[in-house]
This record gives sequence, C-alpha cells and structure tokens, in this order.
Amino acid sequence: MQSQQYVATKSLSQGRLSYSMIFRHPLKKDRAGKTGMRVRRGLGTSVETEADTLIQQMNDILRDESMWSPAARDRASTLFDSRVVAAFFDALEPVQSDSWVTRGARIPLPSREDGYVRALALGTTGAGKTTLIRQLIGSHPDRDRFPSTSAAKTTVADHEIILTANHSFRAVVSFFAKDLVQSWIEDCIAAAVLAVVDHKDESTVMRRLLEHRDQRFRLSYTIGTPRVQRDSIVEDEDLDASDEPPLSDDEILAGQSPSRLAAHLSAVNGLATTMTAYFEESLRESVAELRKSSERDAFEEMFESELRAHRDFQMLVDDVVDDVEARFTQLSPKDVQFTSDGWPELWYMEATDRDRFLFEVRRFSSNDSRLFGSLLTPLVDGIRVSGPFHPDWLAAEDVRLVLLDGEGIGHTAESMTSLPMTTTRRFEDVDAVLLVDDASQPMLGASLTALRALVTSGHADKLIFCFTHFDQVRGANLRSTVDKQSHVTASAENAFAQIAKQLDRSALRPLQKALDERTVFVGNIHRDLLSPEIESRVQGTVSQLRSLFVLLESMAVPTAGGLASPKYDQANLVLAVQKGVQDFHEAWNARLGMPSRTTLRKEHWTRVRALSRYISQFGLEGYDTLEPVADLVTMLRERLWVFVDAPVGWIGAATDETEMAVAIASVAAEVNRRLYNFAKRRVLHERFSEWLRAFQFSGTGSSFQRAREIGMLYDVAAPVPGDRPDPFGNEFLTEVRELVREAIESVNGRLV
Repeated sequence: MQSQQYVATKSLSQGRLSYSMIFRHPLKKDRAGKTGMRVRRGLGTSVETEADTLIQQMNDILRDESMWSPAARDRASTLFDSRVVAAFFDALEPVQSDSWVTRGARIPLPSREDGYVRALALGTTGAGKTTLIRQLIGSHPDRDRFPSTSAAKTTVADHEIILTANHSFRAVVSFFAKDLVQSWIEDCIAAAVLAVVDHKDESTVMRRLLEHRDQRFRLSYTIGTPRVQRDSIVEDEDLDASDEPPLSDDEILAGQSPSRLAAHLSAVNGLATTMTAYFEESLRESVAELRKSSERDAFEEMFESELRAHRDFQMLVDDVVDDVEARFTQLSPKDVQFTSDGWPELWYMEATDRDRFLFEVRRFSSNDSRLFGSLLTPLVDGIRVSGPFHPDWLAAEDVRLVLLDGEGIGHTAESMTSLPMTTTRRFEDVDAVLLVDDASQPMLGASLTALRALVTSGHADKLIFCFTHFDQVRGANLRSTVDKQSHVTASAENAFAQIAKQLDRSALRPLQKALDERTVFVGNIHRDLLSPEIESRVQGTVSQLRSLFVLLESMAVPTAGGLASPKYDQANLVLAVQKGVQDFHEAWNARLGMPSRTTLRKEHWTRVRALSRYISQFGLEGYDTLEPVADLVTMLRERLWVFVDAPVGWIGAATDETEMAVAIASVAAEVNRRLYNFAKRRVLHERFSEWLRAFQFSGTGSSFQRAREIGMLYDVAAPVPGDRPDPFGNEFLTEVRELVREAIESVNGRLV
C-alpha cells in the first residue's frame, strides 16, 4: 500500500534541458496540513536512462520505511546517488541561512576599526532615499541607473554599498530560497484564477498573475509582460517616456528573452473553468452566488485550498518556476554558488571596468520596463557592492563609507506599528542612521515610528536628518532659504511633540539636538547636479551634500561614556512590563477582529492566514506589516524606556546632563539588544505548533478559528502580569526582570 501511495516519477517540462523528479514525501506535511508534501527536484541530467535510474532509487527509499528518518541519511549515502539522497533528506533537515552573513563571507563589511563609517538610510516610500544614495555614490541617473528608483515601492532587497579607494569593483548578490519564491508564484496564480472566476477583465487577471498582492514580488520583471503593456509602462521616476536613456546592446538582447506568458494565461483560464464546474457540481449552487453570499470568505478559502491541491495547478506552478529558473541561465555558472537542490544562492563578480560592472549588477536591481522578461530583481534578497564610487562634486577622493539601504518604511503610522526587526537590529551595527524625509510633507506617521524606535533603542545619538524635495517647499510667506528651512524644522518639532506625549519630554532632547546640529536640506537630487542646465540652481544642494559627508565622517567618533551609572527600583518595572504587554494585545486584538481600544483596523483573513503560513512554513518572523515579534519588542521597549529614563539614583558622580543621557541610552541599547531573542523565542520558537495549527484551519469558520488560535497563542507567549498570582504571568515577568537586570549591570548600573 505504501508503494502505491509514495511513488516517484520523472518530468521534462517544456523548454527544460534536464529531467526533474516528482514525489510525495512520506514524512512532510503539505501547506494544507496533509502528510505527503509534494517535492519536485531537478536531477541535473538530460539522459532519460540516467533519470530512470535515479527515479528507481527514490522509489526504493519510498518503499523502505527504515529509510524514513534523518538518522538513515548516512546509510542511504552508501546505497544511492547523492542527488537522490539530497532530494529525500534535505526536506527533513531544513537549513536556515542568514543572507547577511552569507554575503559577508564573500565581501566583509568594513567597520569603524577599519576606518569606515557605516550609515543606515531610512525613509518613507517615495521620500527619495535611494535617489539620495545615488548622489552619494556618484551614480549618474541616466548612464548608471543604480540603485533603481521609482515613485512606488522599489527597494525590496537590501543594498549595501561600500565606498573604497580601491580600483576594483566587487559584487555579491544573495537570492530568496526557492520554496519562498514558489510560494509567491502560487499566490499569484491563485489570485489570477480567482480574478477569472469573478469575471474580471483580462488586464486585471494579468496584473494579479504578474504582481503579488503585497507588491514585493513582481513576476513581470522576470517572465515578461504582454507586448502592449511593455511598450506603455515607464516605472523609473528619472525616466520620461519621450526621453529614456538608451539601453546597451547587451541589455537589448537580454530584454528579448522568450516568454510563455500567453500559455500561462491560458492555463489560468482553464483552471478557473475546471474549478468552477467542480464546485457547482459538488455544491449544487453557482459560484457567482456563493461569491456574493455572507460565507464568501469561507468559500474563497475552500476554493483556494482545492485549487492549490489540483494537479493542473501544480503543473502550472512548475511551469512558471521553470520559466523563472531559466532566467538564471544568463549568468555564468562559475559566478554562481548553488544550493543542494540546484537553486542559486549567491552570485559574485569582480571587475575593473565600472560600466561593465554596473551593467552586470543592474540585472539584479533594475526596474526598467524595457527589460521585463530578463530581470532577476524579484528573486534577490540582498546586494552588496564595493568599489571606488565617488561623486564628482566631492573634492575628497578617499571616502570610506558604507551605505545600507533597505525597503521604505511606509507612509502612515497605521501601515505599521513597528519597524521590522531586520531594520532595528541594524541600529547597533551602524555609526549613523540617516532619516530621509520629504520636506514638502515632513514627518508623516512612519517617520515618527522610526524616531520612536531610535530613541527607545538608545540609538538617537546616531540620527542625521536629510530633508529631500526641498525645491518643492513653496509659499508666499517663504521668501528665503532660511524661511523654508525654518518652516520644515518647525513641522519636525511639532511632530516631536507627539512623540513626547507617547513617551516623555526627555525623548525630545536627542531629537532636537540632531535637528539643530545634524540636518541637511536637498532638492533636485534626481538630476545630474553638474549639468549646465541646472548647475546654478543646485549650488545649495551640492553644498548641503558636502556637509552631509562631513557629518557622516564625524559619526565615526564614539560617544564617550561617563563615570556615573544609573540605579533603578524594580518595583517600577512591573507597571512598565504590564503596560507594554497590554499595548501588544490591544494592537493584535484589533487586527484579529477582537474587542480593542485602538483605532487599528481588522486585517483581512488572507493576510492573517499568510502570517501563519510564513511563520509555520518558511520560518519567517512575519508577513508584510504583520510582525508579532517586532510588535512585542516595540511595545515592551517603549514602556521599558520610560522606566530606564527615570533612574531612582546614580552610582558615582552624576552632575553632567549629557553624561547621564549617554548612560541611560547605553542601558536602553542593552535592553533592546536582549529583547529580540527573548521575543522571538516566546512568540515563535516555543509556539511553533500553535502557528502550524492556526495555518491548517480551513473551511467554514476557519478565519475565526485561526484568529482565536493566534490570540490564545499570544496569551501564553506574552501574558499580562496581573494582580493575582499567575504562573504564566509570573514566569514572563521574571524573564523580563532578569533581562533588564543584565542590561543594567552590563553598564555597571544596579537594579534594586
């Protein structure tokens, strides 16, 4: 019976040169929670007889239950081909890799000890953060076009740019894991099928197929768009439809990659027809009526579950994955490091020619619509480049600077209650945090979220303000540059007052100091600042950018610590922890559709399900703006900062206000450093089975069941310490107390 259930077969997809193996894994659950996860693995051979031999070996393993254990891997290695062994056993031993560390193995990130300044750029989407970085590295908006910019969400992958005096250029690119990319493709296909079922027009169906709903994954970049769309789309904010910079011959050739998009769209329509007929026959009711009913969400989840299990759906996913993977063939194999299943993990190159170097790197970062169908941009999770990048308007040539650029932080406070941990964890790794904000609309909600995080994590002394779009600050009352600067800074100070209400007035000190001493104003930075057409109008911007380099260089000098250390009363700690945990639960109650006193909106069931899926299936910390670990860290950190900012006394002489502020910031930084591992363990590692159970709910009422499961999970992971004895609450409070004690004592303070 087992041999009938678990049988491996070979496959040779259209356009593929080598065979793949497909089988159901007897020990792994699929994304619906059923045993028998479907595995598809490339065999790396185009010889049918060799493929048949490998298939037979896999069937030998599938028939022998004594092999169904990680401990049997060594024995299997002596009996079977390494490709077969890897296909079966890799699924039992998933490897979690840190791409930051992986990139660092090829190109180490220099630090202050090496004479470099590290700066992290933060900014709301569209503020001009990446455009500013272009200026700082001397990247011409037409010739170089690196990094890519857009008025919409563009920077998804992390960019790490090292400005050196060396004459050679180096680059390392890391890629998202194959199962995550496949998951995004599945989401896109499912969304497209549902669009057909809903009788949406063809352009909507195509958009759902080519762009993931969270806008982080754009399949169109890699497999192409319909010709009519490709000719009409201009996405780069620096490009005019009538005046696009010319492409090189190599880029034109790459942009002509063949596409099977029409075949994929036909398959989507076929799936919609098949699934509609199946459900109408099974339920004796039209799908159109079911989609209009009060049980729409339940039906949609049931429909999607059945759709994803359908053989034709899986075959279409395989075909699209094949198309995506085929785009890697444009890379030289000697430059690529592969995982055990043949998926690219890293790409590395060195060059001395700048133009050639940037051409090679652009295929991993470009968003030029003329190249759609050849770009690898959506598959990239990080790019690190090093070389003699230097702006022509800067006299100094020996610039030693590391610029870190990541995804924009949103527009409004409601779009995110916390910065992602991938961002806040970098605070302690850098010397400066460059907050890039739009001077024409300064200090929107997300910028305030970033400022609160900097203050409460103890890193506000690293803050530099850069207000962009300064050329767009206009008004009858703004007659001079000084008037405009005063207008922008007044708006910032007004925003600071909101932070003071949420935290304490002492939070204003480091923010006001940064605003007074470390602020620059720039405009027209999307242009070539040395162009004769605008040179006379941008002299102020060039001067401000030069000042920014001076500010960045000054951040290499560490803040001197004093002799005094703070002393705290642990009795005040309980209320801080209690309030922080309550804030966490209020926010998540609102998202899950439970009673809450916050103004946050209930999240759509698909986003909550995606959260449980990303955590339980891929080991990630959240989905889009839903990041429970980051939220718990943020809510606790903000309340603990109020506690840390009010010591009951001092050990040693504490007479200087600056010295005391440095000591308090040091404690806050140590607390922040410890909170991440604590929250991740409590919310994710110790609650993995609950996350998996939440994901596996399906059918009528599943959305409510999932929300309730996650709510109960949070009750155990982060219980609110109460007045009555509670073992869970007491344990949580004790852990936080010890965490805070360690942080205080690490800077010679005391908790009494």
